[in-house]
Amino acid sequence: MKRGGFDNRRLSKTGCVRRVKEIQRIIHRANGGAYPENTLEALEEMVQADAEGIEIDIQLSKDDVPMVFHDPHLGRLTGRDSLLRELSAVELKSLKVSSNSSDKSGTIPTLDEAIEILKGKKQFYIELKKGDTNNITENVLSVLDERLSEDSFTLSSFDPKLIKAVKAKNENVRTGYIFSTQLRNIFLNRTEKQVGGFDQWHIENGMLNERLLKKARRMNREVMVWKANSEAQMKRCIELGVDGIITDNITKLNKVLSG
Repeated sequence: MKRGGFDNRRLSKTGCVRRVKEIQRIIHRANGGAYPENTLEALEEMVQADAEGIEIDIQLSKDDVPMVFHDPHLGRLTGRDSLLRELSAVELKSLKVSSNSSDKSGTIPTLDEAIEILKGKKQFYIELKKGDTNNITENVLSVLDERLSEDSFTLSSFDPKLIKAVKAKNENVRTGYIFSTQLRNIFLNRTEKQVGGFDQWHIENGMLNERLLKKARRMNREVMVWKANSEAQMKRCIELGVDGIITDNITKLNKVLSG
């Protein structure tokens, strides 16, 4: 049986057997439809998407409500000259979100609303944006503990301190370390030791290589690659044997995987 023109079971370049059908297909910021990224309407549209997971970004509002939004500043997507952290959840939800790449406008959802839409339908890949470490982890975990089982979400961040705080509050939560620069081995090893280990590495497509994949396998880390949007990038990820692909173009990824 084959999927995507690749053998269903094969030895990847990194020396580990991968089943192509097991690669997690993850939609980056709920992109790919008619609505702007991370909006309530985009999440509703992605319910029917042929993918296992949805990646979203979380920040806290002025009143400490976890909100789904990527940028710390509201300008790019709402035209509002403010930081997200300066407005309450009610104020944020009153804003109109629009972008040049989308035909329609949308609204900013809370994490609770995102869960209501996608619970039981998609895996959640939740990026915690930098901020008050204890505050964001406490407020996000409070929502997740009440609404989701631990096997239905992954919490990730560029900031190792956030992941360490997550593990301190609940060591069973699946976590991912996001990085997009060429980390020296010594720095990656030190970060792993300080945090106590991650479950996944979320690697930017441009720095993906065989050496890093082999290191991940030795350390028993799953590898998710983000910003893999071209056909060539997707095929390379599959050939190297990654565990998941986080993409802005789920239609193209499904075409690559289905042949």
